[in-house]
Amino acid sequence: MLGLDVKKVDQDIIIKYQLSKIVIPVADIVSVSLDDTYGGKEADAIRIGTPYGTTDRVVIQTKTQNYILFTTNYTQIMNTINSAMEVRYVQQISNKYFKKATDSTLSVAFFYNELYSERLRRNRICIHP
Repeated sequence: MLGLDVKKVDQDIIIKYQLSKIVIPVADIVSVSLDDTYGGKEADAIRIGTPYGTTDRVVIQTKTQNYILFTTNYTQIMNTINSAMEVRYVQQISNKYFKKATDSTLSVAFFYNELYSERLRRNRICIHP
């Protein structure tokens, strides 16, 4: 195994590198971003992968720890983690609106409105009237 292997299993993100295996609960992930520095901006972050020979650094910020993944395939890693976070968010929103709802049509409208605004917020898109 030469590179990083990132997979979503149930409610966890599993990162495998060589003989190590790191399990990060999706509920603990705060944000995922790219880092353009060589060794990463966070001094106390857990570094996974080799910093030489890789072009991209993916930073996973959790509630307790930060992780820097050195990789050449950042799109696959970002897509895996972001899709896991979105699935969890959709589950939270659907539980919030559908359990309390008396009018199902109204709750569906609120659900899609909340989901749309969260996607805009994550993509940092601003809508001005």
